[in-house]
Amino acid sequence: MDAPKEEIVIVTQNGWGKRTIPSNNTAITITKKTGPIVLQQKITKETKSISITTKTGKALILDIKSIPLLGYLTQGIRIIKLAEKDEVTNVFIN
Repeated sequence: MDAPKEEIVIVTQNGWGKRTIPSNNTAITITKKTGPIVLQQKITKETKSISITTKTGKALILDIKSIPLLGYLTQGIRIIKLAEKDEVTNVFIN
């Protein structure tokens, strides 16, 4: 099976995220735990990593393949552990 040519990466304010295949219903299940979406963007097979920064100055660079490809009705996984008052403020596609 060929890998999809296009995917969507989603990262939320509370550090949760996932990759998913675009569809009419592409989304992430938003809960108090996940927080609102900070980034929902199409990526291609050329995308290598994402950079995440937080309100308190924490920064993380993740290989895009370390974020699992999941269905659209899931919350995703915790991709960055945050302190109680911290939150994701920016996500950059590299």
